[in-house]
Amino acid sequence: ESALESAIISENKNQTKLNYLFIDGHSKLVFMLMKHLSVGGNADEIAKQRINLLNQILGVIMRSMMAHYERAKITSKGGVPKWDQRPWFRLLLNVIMDLNSPSPVFDPISYGILSVFGTALHIVQPLVIPGFAFAWLELVSHRMFLPNLLSLKGQKGWPIAHQLLIDLFLFLEPHLRKIDLSESMKHLYKGTMRVLLVLLHDYPAFLSAYHLSFCNVIPENCVQ
Repeated sequence: ESALESAIISENKNQTKLNYLFIDGHSKLVFMLMKHLSVGGNADEIAKQRINLLNQILGVIMRSMMAHYERAKITSKGGVPKWDQRPWFRLLLNVIMDLNSPSPVFDPISYGILSVFGTALHIVQPLVIPGFAFAWLELVSHRMFLPNLLSLKGQKGWPIAHQLLIDLFLFLEPHLRKIDLSESMKHLYKGTMRVLLVLLHDYPAFLSAYHLSFCNVIPENCVQ
């Protein structure tokens, strides 16, 4: 955990041009560990071990991110933490893409992988780490995550997607009530609208199934 955070900190020293060598190397290590894990047992046991390993790895990443963000808040001036979300976004995006790409190794445990990622993203939702909101939305709506989640057989991924959208709406709700949004919130709102339009076009049944709970956390003035 400390080694990972040190790598992230070294990435943040140069805000204009980041060197992602440590990040890409770490994500590739995660991929190789997951792919070549073999401690004996049958296929089902190895599959469970892979999911448990991913859960532990993402747990370390989430704890490191939250601790790093809290330290940035403590050392910040004016109450605005000087914290760069880009290295964390790169790390999580690499792992999501590697583990959710078509693969004979990972396809049988696709639900478990997506479920672990869904839990991890729920933990670092925008209400918890506001500075990660844009990267968070990009990860949740990524083509290798949300469509895969909603396309699982038996709609097994729908509750996870529902929880993540609720997390997003709860963060937006107090800002949307003000109507007069800041520039950053306007961009986040536009991104949210684009995600909803994609869902409306490709997965209308999902929106219909959870429309009541969505409406409960969307302000009345958001007629769209």
